[in-house]
Amino acid sequence: MRTKIILPNLLVIFLLGLGTYFYLRDDLRNSTVEKLTARVILDRALFDRSEALEGYELLSAIRNFAMSKTATAAFATNDIPRKPEDTDEAYEKMVRAAWFDRSVTAVADISEQWLTKMGKAPDLLFLTDRNGVVIARNTTPHACPTGKLVKDAIPTVQRALEGEATFSLWSIADSPFGAKKADPAYCQMLNSGLMEVASAPVIVDEVIQGILVVGSEVSNGEARKNAQLLGLDLAVLKNGGVYSSSLTTDSQRQALEQELAQADVVAMTAAAVSSGKPSETFEIDVEGESFIAIIAPSVSAEKKESIVNVVMASIDQETSYLNSLNMVLALVALCALAVIIIGFLLAGHFLKPVMIIEEGLLKMINGETNYRFDVKSSELGGLGYRINQLVSSLTGEEEVPDDTQTS
Repeated sequence: MRTKIILPNLLVIFLLGLGTYFYLRDDLRNSTVEKLTARVILDRALFDRSEALEGYELLSAIRNFAMSKTATAAFATNDIPRKPEDTDEAYEKMVRAAWFDRSVTAVADISEQWLTKMGKAPDLLFLTDRNGVVIARNTTPHACPTGKLVKDAIPTVQRALEGEATFSLWSIADSPFGAKKADPAYCQMLNSGLMEVASAPVIVDEVIQGILVVGSEVSNGEARKNAQLLGLDLAVLKNGGVYSSSLTTDSQRQALEQELAQADVVAMTAAAVSSGKPSETFEIDVEGESFIAIIAPSVSAEKKESIVNVVMASIDQETSYLNSLNMVLALVALCALAVIIIGFLLAGHFLKPVMIIEEGLLKMINGETNYRFDVKSSELGGLGYRINQLVSSLTGEEEVPDDTQTS
């Protein structure tokens, strides 16, 4: 009987609490996901602009350095005297030797100034002559050795030789170096990876005398820096694989690469590249964490089909406030416990007098006609007294009034 009293109340509270919890959780999550989707679409456009602005900042800096006295002095010839007995070949050799010495000094000075102005040293820095052959370079493994031809491999160098300063994302894998790396005349930047490269002509006496080239590696650190600015996660895909990402661990990047390799995502990537427009937003799961993602071709890449950007926003982080709804479940559990405790107390309060009356009636049935109830209950005491009166009237015995019984 106690169970019959308690169970219905408990079931009502439990179902009401669970229904409230799931309704609030799903409604708030859907609302948050909608807002997050709109934010991802907007911030993806902002990232494109940020990427372009960063490239233009790089371009502005390299233009200034290419026009600086440090760079132009490397190609000056008016202070190199020519003796009457010097042949053209001998004088040219002397000029090139002077250019080499000055270029080495210029590269070192520009590298130091670049660090001061831009806040970091360039990963790639070299000067070429008017033919696109490297004269001097910094000492990083990304740079070309001196005496090597680069104009056919780096599009920005080709355009700079035509008088146009430009920047782009560049990779040796996407350049003609792949076909000409066996030729000893060509540079082999085997460790160059993916770089943002800017090139500007060095003009002396209104003539292009050489090219200044500066590049920086597209790294996980850069992705994390940009991600912090946007408040989102970023990844750069190169030929379908994750080249750099703001995700902190290798396992996360591997999980992201597996998610992006799914057939439907690959199809969306291909459609975005072919149209030149961002994909639709979609959800992915990276090591148990849900993200809303969008894919778009890089605005700076030379080959749009090989470099794409992925902008992601963590659904779990944005909906972490929903954890407070767990209080609803906790309250449901507390209410259920309270119902059980109170129910058993109330059931005991009501059932004990009933059991006394039941046992007394059984005694009377078994012949104990002189038995009388003494039920101490405000709710059932009156019932016991009336039963006593009934038994007395049936047996002809006089019932002693009991003022303690409540009718």
